[in-house]
This record gives sequence, structure tokens and C-alpha cells, in this order.
Amino acid sequence: RSRIVIIGDDFVWLHLGKTGGKTMRKVFNSVKDRVSQRITKFPDHHFNICQYEEKYNSLKGKKVIINIRPLEDWIFSYAMQMRDKITDLDIDLAKKGLIQNKKGYVHKPDDQLSKYILNKEGEILDDLFIIRTYNIYEDFLRIFPNANLKTLKKSSGQKVGQKNIKNTAYQSKK
Repeated sequence: RSRIVIIGDDFVWLHLGKTGGKTMRKVFNSVKDRVSQRITKFPDHHFNICQYEEKYNSLKGKKVIINIRPLEDWIFSYAMQMRDKITDLDIDLAKKGLIQNKKGYVHKPDDQLSKYILNKEGEILDDLFIIRTYNIYEDFLRIFPNANLKTLKKSSGQKVGQKNIKNTAYQSKK
């Protein structure tokens, strides 16, 4: 499998698995006439931000955008995905807040997340923007205020309207 990365003139969106990647691709696709972008597939499914920096030399002037999901939900969703791939999945690991990949290796969630938010020096990226899985549309509009999402429907079937949007996207602060 390859890692999907959406790159724009002033941003790069990295997909952390089990955090709304399909929805984000729909969102980006719906605004492609207003948000300059291209989809890039990296052959390494475990692509991370340091690899991006190496390939493109710099993140200078680019917002780095990732989605996050509440920790317990993310661990559970990840475990349910692995359930079909690992014959001896230890579900008690998920109850302890750990994730097990399909090779059986056990990781802490912060090990996985750090690949997306830390630079080579191990510091949180300056221009990191987080889109919360349960607030994708609102957070997207906070980052891209000129992106009109009125034609895109939320999973509940309600259209997104500007009047319902709050300033909810989080930006890292050093």
C-alpha cells in the first residue's frame, strides 16, 4: 500500500490511518477549484513528515495538516482493522492503550503520531494544523476559509453552511 499525501501551494496534508482519510479526500476533491492541490502517492505506507522534508527539501511556508481522532476511538478502530489481519491479535493491548500492527509489533499511539508532528530534531512542527475527525468540515474551513463546502454533505445528511462554522481548528503553539 502507498501513503496518500495531498500537497498544495501552502500546505501538505498527511494521512494518519483511521482518522477520516476517505472523507478528507472527498473534502479536498470538492474544493479543488478553490484550493490548489495535487495528490501524491508515496510508495512507503509508513511515510512520515521527515521523509517529506527529505524529498521536498523544506516545509518552509507550508502548513502541515493532519487529522486526529479521540485516542480511545482511534485505538479501538485500529484494533478492529487489525482483527481481520492478525490471527493472534491481543485485544487486551488495546484496552491498555497500545496498538498492535499486522506484523505483531506493539506500539504506543504517541510513537505513531510523532511520525507526523515532529521534525528531525524531535520538536513539534511550527505550522502544524490539526483537523479533528468529528469536526472535519468546521476545522477544514478554519484552515481554508475560502473553501466553500456548502455542496458537500455531512455524514448526517445536513449541508454545511457558513453560519454553523466555529473557529475550531487547532494550531500548534511553541
